Amino acid sequence: MIIDACSGAQLECQQSQTDEGEGTDMADKRDEFFKFVGKQLVTYVGQPAEERQQRRQLRQEAKAMREPWMTRWFGIAPLSIMFWMNGWKKRHSEQKRGHGAHSEAHPQR
Repeated sequence: MIIDACSGAQLECQQSQTDEGEGTDMADKRDEFFKFVGKQLVTYVGQPAEERQQRRQLRQEAKAMREPWMTRWFGIAPLSIMFWMNGWKKRHSEQKRGHGAHSEAHPQR
């Protein structure tokens, strides 16, 4: 296999250029992130305590109004399975003790 020396050199040159470009982009993103965090921190500290408490209370009220995460993510299926399992466990434990509906309907002779 013969590799052309010029194309290999060009490939290395292109790779080094892309690596340098990615590094500066990452540094820019990091700088933007720190600027954002700093700005948010200054805004938060600059707010009166009453306003922060009011916002916290609004968030808690909104969270209380949301439906449970299991229903939001998976729909009604987990809820129906949970009800089925609870009913099955209850029926099974009653039958074990002999207090189930089946033992009353059909008395042993």
